[in-house]
Amino acid sequence: MERAGLLDQRLAVVVMHLPQLEMADEQFGAPARLALLDAFCRTVAEYSRDHDLLGRIGGADFWLVLPDTSESGALLVRQRIEEAAAGAMLDEIGGLEVRGAICAHSPGHTFMALKRRLDATTRRLADG
Repeated sequence: MERAGLLDQRLAVVVMHLPQLEMADEQFGAPARLALLDAFCRTVAEYSRDHDLLGRIGGADFWLVLPDTSESGALLVRQRIEEAAAGAMLDEIGGLEVRGAICAHSPGHTFMALKRRLDATTRRLADG
């Protein structure tokens, strides 16, 4: 966020939740959970740039930080990831479900304001 402010660039975050992750582990064990995570990470890597950052926030929650990206650009990335993930078929699970939302940094707002929005969005996605 500091870098975006110093360079007068935009910053957006794609918040993603994998609702199948817990079920995969409970029903099929760790190998299915790892296969799901692997498919998700490969999909994100394919549809994001080298300098975008993917972080795991909680068990099934992820933030993809998109430097120098507008809200509409982040929306396109989110849609591409969701569509590609749905087509990634896993043996026991089928298509991978990704629930996503966008949080864009607004110039003049603090890091804590963005973090509160990210946390609230993460909770909303996890709650369904």
